[in-house]
Amino acid sequence: MTKLLIVADDLSGAADCAIAFAAAGLRTAVSLTAAQAMPHAEVIAVDTDTRRMSPADAARCTGAAWQVYSASACRLYKKIDSTLRGNWAVEVASLQPLAGLAIVAPAYPATGRTVCDGRVFVRGVPLEETETWQLEHAERSADLTTTLESAGLTTRC
Repeated sequence: MTKLLIVADDLSGAADCAIAFAAAGLRTAVSLTAAQAMPHAEVIAVDTDTRRMSPADAARCTGAAWQVYSASACRLYKKIDSTLRGNWAVEVASLQPLAGLAIVAPAYPATGRTVCDGRVFVRGVPLEETETWQLEHAERSADLTTTLESAGLTTRC
């Protein structure tokens, strides 16, 4: 029985998450498609490849990945990018009614990415003031609460 299903929007995210479980001795597999059966894996990390899809397609694909494994998975971990790239909010929103409560924590302290009061910081600088944000997301809000609520979720910090 699978103990954990990791749903990531890209291969590097799926592999990054999976390696920690493999290093801890759990039978871990990384899948490039949600349709692969892996009955002996304790942890399955699925790359849904949704980062550059439209929000609607990304939400649909993410929900479908959970549907494939939900009967055998005890827990779900939706891996999101620590700099909020991709369709992370609509993907979380698509999973919440299927899998339950969502805790959103896009921090990665080892690389200087932290969250305080619903805002992401990169080495102490607010995410929206970084070059990465300006190049990829200038038209969007970097505020976690605003983004999650615009995807239809109720939030509490």
